[in-house]
Amino acid sequence: FTAPIHHSSAQAEQYLASTLAFFLNSAVKVRFTIGIDCETRLLYSLSVSSPKLVHLCGTDTMGVVTGQPHLPPPLRVLKWASVLVIVWLVSTVNVLTLVLGMLAWLALYGVLFYFMVHKRELQRALLYMYFAKWPFGDMKVLSDFDMEPGNTFNLKTSEGHSLFGWVLLPLNEANPAANTDCVLYLHGNGGDISVPHRRRVYQAVRRQLGLTVVTFDYRGFGLSTGLPDYEGVIADSEWVLSHLRTKLGFKRIHLLAHSLGTGITTAMLERVARPPDTVTLLAPFTSVAEAAKYHIMLWPFRLPLYVSWVMDLVERHMMEPFSSIDVMTRISCPTLVVHGTWDLVVPYHLGTELFERMQTLPGGDLASMVTIPRASHNNLMSYDEVIGALAKLWGVSHATPKDD
Repeated sequence: FTAPIHHSSAQAEQYLASTLAFFLNSAVKVRFTIGIDCETRLLYSLSVSSPKLVHLCGTDTMGVVTGQPHLPPPLRVLKWASVLVIVWLVSTVNVLTLVLGMLAWLALYGVLFYFMVHKRELQRALLYMYFAKWPFGDMKVLSDFDMEPGNTFNLKTSEGHSLFGWVLLPLNEANPAANTDCVLYLHGNGGDISVPHRRRVYQAVRRQLGLTVVTFDYRGFGLSTGLPDYEGVIADSEWVLSHLRTKLGFKRIHLLAHSLGTGITTAMLERVARPPDTVTLLAPFTSVAEAAKYHIMLWPFRLPLYVSWVMDLVERHMMEPFSSIDVMTRISCPTLVVHGTWDLVVPYHLGTELFERMQTLPGGDLASMVTIPRASHNNLMSYDEVIGALAKLWGVSHATPKDD
């Protein structure tokens, strides 16, 4: 297949470029698209023999489709499943019905995008998902969630907001640091501090690492008052961090952030006079605009084909910045990045890009990364590798699940 390309005319190159671009438009590396190996050899031969064709295909000289991020394996399977569904629909459904259905689908997304661009409140609601509440149990009663021993708190901020949170005492007090160190957990979007996958994080820290966990809801989440915005959630996190030092007297504070909480953390670290003693970023992103491109609402524009102008529209009109890769100017304390390769919410490659950026900054030698094969977005703390890395970072011993 590559031989004719070496001697093709300009018209043939244009035709082949458009054909290849059609098939290659939704992958990072060509080897994930057409076949197993053949397309890699094809792209590398093209990059040497026909730079014009490579340019028309939208690839660089390393055989990578520019701007098309790597899809996690489950999404690659879903991508090809969607191709089969489309083929089946085209072959079985009445053409007029199919066209009308597609027009209705486009109209629905058009209305949604219009309101997202022009209504900041809607975009914030979709980003933070603060209105989602865990309906089971009273958060003021720790026993409703099997979170004892511990207590609850309402912390007044300088802006007059009330932040609700939990102070959860360790379940394994074998560590000498059990009463002097604490872990401040900054959660991601959606729900509140009582959501089950977050409770599993608290229990892993308390039981296996033997440290106190402090967690709270940003303004607008859970029982906290107000409405969230970029500056507000960062200010809330700064306020709680300061309170832990000045009022509760913890000697060492380990910041543990997940998903959207990692974007809040990186912005906050550029503002605080005294950073936490360590920082751990679980499933971080380069920017919320990049992560948004993988939201399930945008899958129809990624599977089976990547619709680049829609993704550009999302990035251009994202109102809440949260661009970790841009705000970081230094690494001020030991920092651990943890990411799973099968993360469908914040893809793995975004975490690796952020880590690579960290290594180029002053203090970059303080950054390290742990990759968990086949781990998803919300189950990272269930892996022994992560618990072991945290024990080393925090300077504590840890118990295995068998020791509980």
